Amino acid sequence: TALAVEAAHRAKDEGLFKSFLFITAKDRHLSVTGIIDKTPTALSLDDFLNQTARQMGEVGIAKMESSQKAEALHQALQKASTLLVYDNLETLPAEDQEALAEFLRYLPEGSKAMLTSRRRGGEGALWLRLDKLSWDAACAIIENKAKQDENLRKKLDKTGENLWKELYKESNGSPLALNHILGLMRLRRTLSVKGALELLRGGSGNEDILKFVFREAEKELDESDNAALTALALFEPSAPYDALQEVSALSRNALNMSLDRLDALSLLADAGEDRYALHPLTSRYAKEFLEEADEIKQRFAAYWLSYAERYGGSSHNYATFPKLDAEWKNLQKTLDNYWEQTAFNGEAVGNSNALRFINRLLDALRVYFYYSRWDELIQWSTRAYEALHATGDWQNAGEWAFDVAWVYVNRVETKSADRWAERCATA
Repeated sequence: TALAVEAAHRAKDEGLFKSFLFITAKDRHLSVTGIIDKTPTALSLDDFLNQTARQMGEVGIAKMESSQKAEALHQALQKASTLLVYDNLETLPAEDQEALAEFLRYLPEGSKAMLTSRRRGGEGALWLRLDKLSWDAACAIIENKAKQDENLRKKLDKTGENLWKELYKESNGSPLALNHILGLMRLRRTLSVKGALELLRGGSGNEDILKFVFREAEKELDESDNAALTALALFEPSAPYDALQEVSALSRNALNMSLDRLDALSLLADAGEDRYALHPLTSRYAKEFLEEADEIKQRFAAYWLSYAERYGGSSHNYATFPKLDAEWKNLQKTLDNYWEQTAFNGEAVGNSNALRFINRLLDALRVYFYYSRWDELIQWSTRAYEALHATGDWQNAGEWAFDVAWVYVNRVETKSADRWAERCATA
């Protein structure tokens, strides 16, 4: 991923394309290195095409039926040479990978695509396999870290190149492990290079290294660090600074100090200006902090409800909708979390408070859904209708049934439109 993004930046610097789009099959941002199994946000070919259309500003394409989207995108791509970066394709079903390859095979002249995947595939493509860090690259990392911290520089200066090579060898060529052990040496004033080597030798293999990175980091975290880490574990794929501060309930000074420590321990990934994310290779362990974090979860939900009402709501102010697009993954996660809490089994709702929250958040997003997210409008309106129908909340159930019918009318799917119009009238 990091290599593909760097190549895209260089292509932009050289003016090779007029437009650059990045779509990922996993909830991660452009600058993250490494691969980890996560619940993907682009679950299908349809999702990839929808996200591509939205990034191009062609919101109408995302509203079309699936069979029409690929051709419409090809026509849109003819307007400007475009570089598409499609990330982590191994998470898509095999048939969707084949269909996506077919879509890319007929890109208009002047446009190209870069794909990242754990598995090789796709006829006519040039594949580049990445392995562990070279010694020269590892040496450059060590030298760079030494320049950033005087205490670390003194420790490293006292050792010869052989011990540097041992650090490289025992970290298995992993940039994550190497950066982490250098961070520990910076934070632990008494930890020498030899002591760092002993720590690294305590774990062998990639999975052990991931556990080692997180477990050693835990020893360095104070209460504020834990609050920041727990809050970060909720955001997908990354957290804006102001949102992170509100959810973690830390002062700016305390949050800044915690972020600096988490960064030194290689628990943070570069998420762009004023945004923060957990490193994908260790984030799985941070999820453990969420088990007893009810207050932080409630602040997370309250923040995104307020955000949706501020930039969505009942107004038709389309100028604010890009703010909802930018944070859609966090809004989606909030919806998913509360939908699970409703404990709806198809016949009864287990938690009516969670359902009321869902209804309020969806209502704040309703006009936004009308504008650009018809697939999501069908998905969530259907869920809301069924759950509210089960509780006897006929007015709200009828309104969501109306929304589903409205989409099908506009897509000229008359049978589905008739069925949902009847449900609306009945409610």
